[in-house]
Amino acid sequence: KAGTPIFPPGGHIGSENTGIGYEALSSSVFSGHGNTAVGHQALKEVAGGTDNTAVGAWALQNTNGSNNTAVGAKAGRDMIGGIDNTFLGADAALFYNTWFPEGHNTAVGRLSLAGGLGTGQYNTAIGEQAGGTLTTVGNSDRNTFLGTQSGYSLTAGSNNVFLGYRAGYNEINTSNKLYIANSETNPPLIYGDFSAGNVGINTITPAHNLHLAGQGVNNAELDIQSGSNNYWGIYHDNATEELRFWNNDANPKNVLSLDNNG
Repeated sequence: KAGTPIFPPGGHIGSENTGIGYEALSSSVFSGHGNTAVGHQALKEVAGGTDNTAVGAWALQNTNGSNNTAVGAKAGRDMIGGIDNTFLGADAALFYNTWFPEGHNTAVGRLSLAGGLGTGQYNTAIGEQAGGTLTTVGNSDRNTFLGTQSGYSLTAGSNNVFLGYRAGYNEINTSNKLYIANSETNPPLIYGDFSAGNVGINTITPAHNLHLAGQGVNNAELDIQSGSNNYWGIYHDNATEELRFWNNDANPKNVLSLDNNG
């Protein structure tokens, strides 16, 4: 029965707890308080945790942490000791299994951040299966996944930013990377290395602060325009390897060409 007091030897009853559903909050008779559980076995094991909210069957079933919110069937089910986590969606953070008083993670979407993450903190995953296999037993902190299956294959790493559908999908063990894309294809539209301070467009090997690469055999070009005036283009000719400057006027033409000899 939900919230039925069972007095353990030397134990005491928690307070300000609400449990609705079979075995919801059924261990809260120890010292937990301020907990709300709605659903079959929601917050079942929260013997000493406080200020948790679990809505959905098995939501936060095993947690003994505090200040956690889980909405969705099995959301945060396996978490033991996390704090300040927010999980929204069926199976969100399903296997997140920290035993430690760590957390501050946000997972929104079915199976988002659902790997067996051990001690990761400050991770944000929004989208179905975003960050879905982050499973390292070591620290994987401060990652941001935004988009369905963004960063999906990442098992270990910190300080990554993956933006877009399947952005960074194939990364497995990496840190300090930026992916902005709308598919898993490499290279992405924009790639960055935070540790080196380099950004690449159409390349994952930026040599310096900004590296512009053409797609396939296309020339890499940078266009500059003020107001509604004709723009100037600077491009690297793939056939001749010359650097060329041109103006997009009524009769477009190369104004200056530089080869390897200057």
